[in-house]
Amino acid sequence: MRAPAGILALPIVLGLGGCFPSYEFADEPQEVEPLPYMRRSYAEGQTFTFKLNTDINPQETSAHLSYDFDLDMYEVSVRRYKDWLESGAPLPCDDCTLDAGGPYEDAMRWDPSWSTVAKQAHYSLPDCFTPTEYGPWTTYDAPDSDDFPMVCVSWVQAAAFCAWDQKRLPTEVERLYEVTAGGNPVHTYPWGGNQPDCSRATIAGCTFPTNVGTALSGASNAGIQDLTGSVFEWVWDATWDSAADYPGGAKDYSGPKLTTGATSLDRAHFRNGGAYFDPHDEPRLRNDVAERQYAAREYYADAGFRCAKSVR
Repeated sequence: MRAPAGILALPIVLGLGGCFPSYEFADEPQEVEPLPYMRRSYAEGQTFTFKLNTDINPQETSAHLSYDFDLDMYEVSVRRYKDWLESGAPLPCDDCTLDAGGPYEDAMRWDPSWSTVAKQAHYSLPDCFTPTEYGPWTTYDAPDSDDFPMVCVSWVQAAAFCAWDQKRLPTEVERLYEVTAGGNPVHTYPWGGNQPDCSRATIAGCTFPTNVGTALSGASNAGIQDLTGSVFEWVWDATWDSAADYPGGAKDYSGPKLTTGATSLDRAHFRNGGAYFDPHDEPRLRNDVAERQYAAREYYADAGFRCAKSVR
């Protein structure tokens, strides 16, 4: 099966031995082209409304973004993830920011206690699996798997990969901005209001595993693929356990502040978008529902990720 255009572009390695170099930013704002296989969300100065996870609070709330951001057009593929592994799986330096010069420069930092977990290999059977009725399998071991979505990746490994790829994990608010087309109430799904089918999302009854970007009619307004179905996707935010945890109208919100040390890996983070085994009417496929019970150290064959980048 042919890979989507641009998917095999290789990331730029910033350093293989440990700390990443400092970023330098121009004094005057400049239009920066997205990195390969990314698409831009024009969100600077935008306040938008959305429904927080309906199991927390079904009422509308709002958020403000002070910057544009880029999102990977595709979920991170097996080949892209193997590029990181084969380069030695480099990690950010201790307490280094993962959003240098961006709005989350202080909020997103690499905790040194994460490094051991980030180096753990659990991509092959029997270590990583889905419930019996859906597998077991991993895309890592599947034949011709290079363009399948990478799964069996913990939140902390996803954060490490994105840092190596000159990016970071997206926030829940960024994801909501993209899948709702900036708060458009018609957008129950990234493409609009029509329920998912195999042309829009890889869900129950569709072929899986399959290449990222296969369901071409399911792209968001910015052209980002597989935001619904395929595999669940990690975002940066630790879960909001109640509506009171989310400050409505907050500027550049990245979720509750993370604790430091090993216990931070036990904190649950959001996973969004549903997965390949969900039927077309499964609520988890909607924009306003996310899973929020999986800890940062955990990994499953139904969950992958994509990366984001702040644009100034």
